[in-house]
Formats: sequence, C-alpha cells, structure tokens
Amino acid sequence: MGMRDLISWNTMIIGLARNGRAEEAINLFDTLVSTGPPPDRITLYSVLEACLNGDFLDQGLSILSSMKERYGVVPGQEHYNCIINLLVRRRKLEESVNLMQRIPYEASYDSFCSILRLCIAHSHGDLELVRMVAEAVLNVEPKSERLLPYKVLSKEYERRGKWEEMVRVRKLMKESGLKKLAGSSWIGIKNCVSNFTVDHLQHHGEQNLYSILRLLNWDLEENH
Repeated sequence: MGMRDLISWNTMIIGLARNGRAEEAINLFDTLVSTGPPPDRITLYSVLEACLNGDFLDQGLSILSSMKERYGVVPGQEHYNCIINLLVRRRKLEESVNLMQRIPYEASYDSFCSILRLCIAHSHGDLELVRMVAEAVLNVEPKSERLLPYKVLSKEYERRGKWEEMVRVRKLMKESGLKKLAGSSWIGIKNCVSNFTVDHLQHHGEQNLYSILRLLNWDLEENH
C-alpha cells in the first residue's frame, strides 16, 4: 500500500493476533509506534489481545500502564479485561483480583467467571474471596442464563457444612428461573443443517441415522 492509514494498521494487528501470530502482531505494533500514525484505543486493544493470545504478560502490563501517558488513550474496560484474563491464564489469583478491584469499570462477565474458577482451584479455604467474586459475577449479569456463581457458592457452603447458606443460594437459583443450557453442535452439509445436542438429534431422518450408526457399530464389533 502506498498509504497506510490507522485502519489498515489496526486490521493487520488484530488479524495477526487472532490467527495464532501474536508475536508478529506485537512487532507490527512496534513498527507502527516508530513510523506510523499514533495508535488509538482500537490499536491498543488489538495489541493487548495479541499479548493475551501469546501469553506475553510483561508486555501486556507495560502497554496497559503506559497507555495514557505515552499514547494519550485512557484504558477502557476492554483493555483491563485483556490483562485480567492474561493474569488468570498465568494463575495469578491475587494479582487478578487486585486489578479487578482497582479498575474504574466492571470487569466482563467472562473475566469474572475466569477469576471465579481460579478461586475454586487456589482459594485454600478462602470462602470470603470465593463469595466476593461470585457475588460480583451476579451483579454484572444477574439475569444471565449461566449458573456458575450459584453452583460454586452452593458447593462451597456444602463443603464447609454451612447448610443454611447452601439452602439460601439454591433457593435463589430456583427463584431466578435459570436453567442449564444443553450443549449443541451444528453440522451443515450442502443445504442441510443438523443440530446435535447432548441427548437428541434433531433431523427429519433421525431414526434412519440412528439405525445406520447401530449397524456400523455392530459391523465394527464383528470385524474386531
């Protein structure tokens, strides 16, 4: 390209970051800083996503801490979420919780859930920490269809013999009307799309398909 505007730089950086080429994305960002137009909040989010995908914690922390002074961009929720998720990936529980508490925004639901899972694995009996993060998840999206915070709190109370608290959480979960969503996969072949769920196959010829699968399984067993 004869002229490279910021849109083209951002497109290349985020494209590399999301396709397993995080180091190239960061190198391209360094080139932009040296020769191109000033980066904006999209550029910085893109390079932080590259740090997340490439597990480059030190570089991510350095970029986040220098955003305002060096580039004139105030870190937003999306920038903090990248670093929280990167800290969780490195299993740095204390650092991720501290950052979550310091930032001027609410962390994303997925970031909270990541921290919550890390709390379960490394809480070492710290019920208050588990409760704090679980309640924070519910405050972010109290109407979410995901049951993780309720299940975690219920399990932790049960494990510690806090039966009244366990019953209270289960009652809240029931009153919320939340239901576990069955996992599913979609497979498209030409103009036909089939939906495979945990316990059901929605297809016009599902009985025929099941019959063929049983025959194939029988044939394999006979030949072995």
